[in-house]
Amino acid sequence: SSIPAISANNPAECAVRKPPGDHPGTSIAFDPMTTFTRQDLEAPMPTIDPAVLTEFATEIFRNTNIPPETAAQVAKSLVLANLKGHDSHGVIRIIEYVDWVERGWTNPTGKLEIEREQPCILILNGNFGFGQVIGREALTLGIAKAKREGACILSLRQSGHLGRVGEFAEMAADAGIACFAMTNTHGGGVLVAPHGGCERRLSANP
Repeated sequence: SSIPAISANNPAECAVRKPPGDHPGTSIAFDPMTTFTRQDLEAPMPTIDPAVLTEFATEIFRNTNIPPETAAQVAKSLVLANLKGHDSHGVIRIIEYVDWVERGWTNPTGKLEIEREQPCILILNGNFGFGQVIGREALTLGIAKAKREGACILSLRQSGHLGRVGEFAEMAADAGIACFAMTNTHGGGVLVAPHGGCERRLSANP
């Protein structure tokens, strides 16, 4: 028998609903009218070798005219997010990222620029490059500055989607640095569901 993918009382609605509007938060991965068979819903979750999945994602990005090194880093970060249990920031984002590049919302060749620097403060511009690349470059500068000066307040503006922010905190920890990381929605109007909720109500701003 066929089971509706979403209904008023079906938590699966959170995963498949297409949010309104035309901004970077708009999902394009699911059709709200999609239906699944009971066999589909009860099928075991497939297991995929992370290396194979990373190469597959990299190839998709390369075919979207994304530079090879950028494609590889973004793919690696997405698969890492899945491995860390944050599937919302994993390979499910591939479709969105390709769409954003095609729309001009993400600049696959965007370069990091220093806009302002003074003791313990660093303000950077990502020129809408992929956050998985720009973010790592920014934090590398921030870590070096913190080690030189004792602390670094780093602000990164006009970055593409950063993905799993915990990846950057892990970079800092590996370097022996304590890191507090926050992100906002830069006016995109993206809302998220509160813990335990299904409908989006709260801004993702810190």
